[in-house]
Amino acid sequence: MPTPTAVDKDGCLAGNEGDSFVQLTIWDKDSNLSAQSIHQFGSATLDETSPHYADQSPLFVQQKLKPAWFEEVDIRAHLEREYVPGQEVK
Repeated sequence: MPTPTAVDKDGCLAGNEGDSFVQLTIWDKDSNLSAQSIHQFGSATLDETSPHYADQSPLFVQQKLKPAWFEEVDIRAHLEREYVPGQEVK
């Protein structure tokens, strides 16, 4: 059975298996919430035809995070599309 990580020929750790989701959530002294997250692939890991199949990989490799939105106004400001599950997506 392979180990989850191994040192490659350049001395860097290489992942052999598994999945990762990292989220940093901050509540400031005024109770304001902010968060950043990253997934080593993207948000559509089962659909290789999706533009989000591996769209977070470059950020993950650079050890960077992306914003995570919680408020509806922020979510709507960054929507790519909106749909109702079970209805045809256009």
